[in-house]
Parts: sequence; C-alpha cells; structure tokens
Amino acid sequence: MHTKASPIERRSVRVPDKVPAKLLVSSAEGNYVCRGVGCDRSLHGMRIQISYPFLTVGQTVEVVLAGERRLTLKSRVVWIGQPGSAYAGHVGLEFITPLPPEH
Repeated sequence: MHTKASPIERRSVRVPDKVPAKLLVSSAEGNYVCRGVGCDRSLHGMRIQISYPFLTVGQTVEVVLAGERRLTLKSRVVWIGQPGSAYAGHVGLEFITPLPPEH
C-alpha cells in the first residue's frame, strides 16, 4: 500500500509540474518505453502517471522529461500506486542524481 512521506521526511519541496515524460525501462524481458505525465516533482524525485505500471519497487529506470530543456535522469522506483487507490497508475521515482535547480 502506498503511503505518502510527510514533509519532514522529504529532502526538498514538491511542486506541481505537468510535463510529458517517458520512462526507459530495461529488464530481462527486453527494453520498453512507457509514456506518461509528470504530476509533481522536487530536486530529488517525482510522481508520474503512466498507463500501465508494470514496474517493480527498486527497479532502475531512466526518465526523459520533455519541455524547453529536455532532460534525462537515472531514477529508482520507490513506490507504485495500488489498484483502486487514489494513486492507481502512478509511480514515485527518486532521482539517483538530483534534478538541477534550474529545472
């Protein structure tokens, strides 16, 4: 079950951010591209809504953010929204390298 971290547990402030995103996923079954929309972000991670959350917690992915400055960040899946919950279809990513402050 997904539980949101309290602001005290966060390393940086989350802000709403609707940005087109792609997840580049490598697995034993092959390579996949999953399109989605970023919902909110911080310097250390983001929440993305995707159509099919086939990922696993702990999995490493690359997230490609579209926009004026295209950016690719290596990330780790830290949570997956449970079916039937308010976060169904959402995944939480932690950037392995923090997002540059200008983004």
